[in-house]
Amino acid sequence: MMNFNTRAKLAILAFASVASTSNVLCGEKASMNVFKTINNCIVDHKRTVAAISTITALVVLYDWLKTQQRVHYSYDNWMEDIKDLLKAYNILDPESRAVIKHFIKKYLVGAELKIDEVTIRTKEADGTVSTLKRKKLTQRPSGLMGLLDAYVFQQAKKITDVVPAMAALYVLIMKPELVWGEAVTKALPSAVLSQE
Repeated sequence: MMNFNTRAKLAILAFASVASTSNVLCGEKASMNVFKTINNCIVDHKRTVAAISTITALVVLYDWLKTQQRVHYSYDNWMEDIKDLLKAYNILDPESRAVIKHFIKKYLVGAELKIDEVTIRTKEADGTVSTLKRKKLTQRPSGLMGLLDAYVFQQAKKITDVVPAMAALYVLIMKPELVWGEAVTKALPSAVLSQE
């Protein structure tokens, strides 16, 4: 996996190559002044730039959430965290950058919901071994992306597993002739079919 510095350099290189040739987003030839072209593009397409920026930020936060190790955040002293963030106004200072990064990791990225399967084996008095499998909550979700992942993305994955069965049941109930073909039309009286 590439580190963040390499990914940032690749992103800057890709942005520079797009800005130096022709601007696909704006549909105009790039002039000699790259900053003028970028400014015109942003002014002309504010909604598109805002949507791309939002999606990029969400993808970066989601990637950060998924690659993070197990962590537990305490939100009891959130006022102190905000005060520390407001004091960290010099981004060139390493301590200020550490405070800002910690705030982003704690409140925007957070922690992912992690559930592990636990196997409990017990030996009975008669010599038999019984095995019990359970799921154990090992990390609670927290932060914006952690909660969004736990309560929206993971639930959507579960719903998409059930959607084909729900669609098939709907078709079976509402339009049985599509499933059973001529057998339904012959079995049902013509009065029932004419009501539809």
